[in-house]
Amino acid sequence: MADLIPNHDNLPQSTGSFRADRAMYRSARDIQVQTRLADYKVQAHAALAGRIMEHAIEVDMRRRALAGNDEILGAILTDIEMNFLSSAKRVQTKLFNEFGF
Repeated sequence: MADLIPNHDNLPQSTGSFRADRAMYRSARDIQVQTRLADYKVQAHAALAGRIMEHAIEVDMRRRALAGNDEILGAILTDIEMNFLSSAKRVQTKLFNEFGF
């Protein structure tokens, strides 16, 4: 993350005006804050996606174990698994939209 945010050495040279310099540094600080916030949002989205994938594997393995060779039970449990995936995708999409992506 540190490489996303420039340090103060990379800021433009002083304008010679105290007010202009204050405004410039305030803008730079705002950019740093927004960059950090965007990075946290991306990290949260990636973490959620990873957890959804892990749970999808667990649910799929559980479905297979429960159904065994029973095709009818397999079909019923597949429907339940698909409902889980649909629900997880809605949660993910809602978070994605709330983050403004």
